[in-house]
Order: sequence, then C-alpha cells, then structure tokens
Amino acid sequence: MSAPPRVVVPRLLFEGEPTLCFADGDTGKSLFAVALAAYSVSGEYAMLKAAAAAGDLDERAAAIEALTSIRRAGADVVITYWAKELAGWL
Repeated sequence: MSAPPRVVVPRLLFEGEPTLCFADGDTGKSLFAVALAAYSVSGEYAMLKAAAAAGDLDERAAAIEALTSIRRAGADVVITYWAKELAGWL
C-alpha cells in the first residue's frame, strides 16, 4: 500500500522534485491549500511578438488567449512578460 498523497507530495517537494503529475483528475489544488502559479515561456512570447510585428496576428487577442488558457488550466497566478501591456489592455 502506498502512502497517501498528502504525505508523499510534501516530501517530494522538500526533496527537490521538479515536476509532480496527478492522475484521475486530482490536482495539487484539490490536495493542498496552496496557490498554483504558472508562467508563459519566453519562446511563446517571442513567437507571438514576431508574428504580430509581421502582421500575421493581433498581438492583444493572441496574448489574452494564451494567458487565459493558463488561467483556465487552473493557475491562480500567471507570470508573464505581457504584464504591463495586459494591464493596459484590460
């Protein structure tokens, strides 16, 4: 019998585990009273900036969609290079 997640996960985090996967619809949010933070990677930011500069897409719409998808996935906090622009857009 394996140890319950409330015992195993804190130990894994303490030991420096970089990634935790939860199966069967369980999430860290359902197991622990902690905020979940996520960030958009610099490559995505650069790619969307370049596409917008080339006139291939609307940067505002693309950025808001990318960041909304992070929030929709369960993040309580989103860290992004678009922070200043997003504040003006919203």
